Amino acid sequence: MSAVPTDISSVHRKPEDTAAGCRLLASDDRARAEASDSAHMRVRLTSSAATWTIRAELLERLEARRGSIAREAPSDEAGENDNG
Repeated sequence: MSAVPTDISSVHRKPEDTAAGCRLLASDDRARAEASDSAHMRVRLTSSAATWTIRAELLERLEARRGSIAREAPSDEAGENDNG
């Protein structure tokens, strides 16, 4: 395990690792479902779009929670934790 924390705001994240990316994937699947001639593919793509949307909502909740925890964390101001 790396001692360096992972930067979740990295621009190198995959689309499925961001709420916006998941919403884009959901939109794409909905469009493909509408354009499909196959009933089976319409069902599968509609289901996939719903799953991407749920994932986007989850990621948004996690990000909001992470932000609120960061705001509540005590700041390490100069001299505040000085033991010397």
